[in-house]
Amino acid sequence: MLSIKLKTDNPADYAQALRSTVLKIEFDGEQTVWCPIGDFSGSGVGGKPLKSWYRTVTGDGEMISRWVMPYQHTAKITVLNVGDKRVSILLKARNGTWAWNKKQGMYFHADWKNQNNVPLRQVDVPVYPTDKNYPMDWDLNTIEGSGVFVGETFAVYNHMHVWYGEGDQKLWVDGAKFPVEYGTGTEDYYNTSWAPVVLYQTPFANAPRADNADSFGYNTFTRTRNLDAVPFSKSFRFSLETLGWQDGFADFAATTYWYGVKGAKSSAATHQSIPGKLPQ
Repeated sequence: MLSIKLKTDNPADYAQALRSTVLKIEFDGEQTVWCPIGDFSGSGVGGKPLKSWYRTVTGDGEMISRWVMPYQHTAKITVLNVGDKRVSILLKARNGTWAWNKKQGMYFHADWKNQNNVPLRQVDVPVYPTDKNYPMDWDLNTIEGSGVFVGETFAVYNHMHVWYGEGDQKLWVDGAKFPVEYGTGTEDYYNTSWAPVVLYQTPFANAPRADNADSFGYNTFTRTRNLDAVPFSKSFRFSLETLGWQDGFADFAATTYWYGVKGAKSSAATHQSIPGKLPQ
């Protein structure tokens, strides 16, 4: 169990501090976690309450993680403040015994990827691959090695006053030419078919933040997998099509949670995103 509670001198700085304060964890000498604490908790921007099987964010701001994080010899937890305001942190970690399997043991990973002004294309408008605005697949993460994908947090700042999440999710495993999971829209993947922008809490899927009925502003979804976890032997890729109800832009921040054998690497970890200023 890992518990984190953050405080700022000025309450107005709290949301930015949750994004600018980064959790870094190393197991047996290798970094496997690099993620802003607000995104790691599943609540995205603002520290909104969350009630899920693996994570809880309480009304007073305590962020609790119940991910199992095995290691063989050593674990090192570091908290980095990459912002320009002072923060105070109360961190508690609870450990226990673990029988490490030298052949099949896996480490917990949490990778964070951020991109501002992701271009979105209007859905149901005929386009061709030669079109400069042809919708792309936005990768949340790509992984090389053996492991199991167990969930993600998708924190969005929508610059439009219409829905941004018409793109299908695609999960690719071990270099397959066609996705092993091919969805019907981001809103379906996160249990909000027909795109109602509403808050909800369930054990394995949550929407802790939704600022406006037209989806403008901040929206956060998180999903964790149990029976539907995705094992892979060689590689894994998770992407979303960039489609909305009109052409426009949105800021995407994705946290992917996965377990990997020693030596497994991800693109999000290799090209490490550094938190910046939040849009006002």
